Amino acid sequence: MKNIIFFCCIVFFNSILAQDTIIKSDNAIIIAKVSEINSSEIKYKRYAFPNGPTYIELKSNVKMIVYANGVKEVISAASDSQVNMKQYTNDDYFKPVPLGKKIEVDGNRYAYKGNVYSERKIQQLLLDKKDKQIAGYVARAKQAQKLQYIGFAAIPLGVAGLLLAENAVTTRYDVNGQYSTKTNGNIAALSVICIGGSISCPIVSGVFKRKRKHYNTEAVNLYNERY
Repeated sequence: MKNIIFFCCIVFFNSILAQDTIIKSDNAIIIAKVSEINSSEIKYKRYAFPNGPTYIELKSNVKMIVYANGVKEVISAASDSQVNMKQYTNDDYFKPVPLGKKIEVDGNRYAYKGNVYSERKIQQLLLDKKDKQIAGYVARAKQAQKLQYIGFAAIPLGVAGLLLAENAVTTRYDVNGQYSTKTNGNIAALSVICIGGSISCPIVSGVFKRKRKHYNTEAVNLYNERY
């Protein structure tokens, strides 16, 4: 009787809120909007965060889905012995990945044997192979990373350029109240240099950022080919 009341309440609230309810095997409830169901997985978005990440739940962990229109679907268990789950720390998005010896590039992170590694850790893994060519790419990536931070110099250079520009021009008043302006060429030139540097620094930083990623990718590709 309690189960009947429980499911009736779910159907009632779903019809009002137009949401799907995923009931897991441990009776945990996920309020969601189911987008896809295949032979082994259920893909959904959280109802309170419709524009957020897509989540994946193994069918073997789900007992039932109650859809917004009141239809109930009993989920049959699927084997997950061949699936390894990894967690992305930025948005709790779970994605099945195959176990393997290859390194996969995933944005600024790297997937290896079902785990996610930072750039520094994957570089250490690459260097552990004692491969001179791979080590050369890693070294160039690290150098590009250092030069990438030149972009932070844009703010102080911009401020300095504006202050110098203000001081480059001086105004003088004579005894009759008339004024004249005088420009200090050296200060004006230095102001132009600082302002130009503040504009070019982010551009240079972007160039080294791309080089950093390129060298890391080349090192990973060599590793995947040779090991």
